[in-house]
Amino acid sequence: MSSAPIPRKSLRAKVQEHWAQLGLAVRVTIAAVLAFALSHLVFVPLPLWTVLTAVILTQVTCGRSVKATLDYLKGTVGGAIYAGAVSLLIPHANDFSLAGILTIVVAPLAFLGAVMPSFGAAPFSGVLVLPVRHSLTWARLNPRSTGCSRSRLDA
Repeated sequence: MSSAPIPRKSLRAKVQEHWAQLGLAVRVTIAAVLAFALSHLVFVPLPLWTVLTAVILTQVTCGRSVKATLDYLKGTVGGAIYAGAVSLLIPHANDFSLAGILTIVVAPLAFLGAVMPSFGAAPFSGVLVLPVRHSLTWARLNPRSTGCSRSRLDA
């Protein structure tokens, strides 16, 4: 039995292989964070909607579409679970830390949606699950209840 070495791809090769997907993930993340920052600069009462609009429009302009209901459901549930877990594990009491959480949630979900189109709804769902404590509508909700509510709405 020969023990031939298994060829491993370098990080550079992996990045080059997924260059387009990484580009989409970066564009979606930048759009989400900039929308969040701009909405606070102009005192938008519900900044969540500007962030969601930025995520949706950035994905749509890159040729993204939801193929089927099951793909949408998979992306929604996956995004909700991930964002709920991040929101529970990392405290975020002010807008600056919420912007950090937004980056931590959107970047990997946008990349996942770019690599696996069936998770295209994950960034949208992830943003929706984040508890925006400063908004009037979501003031009494915690991460667990927003995640559960989002999953029930799409089921």
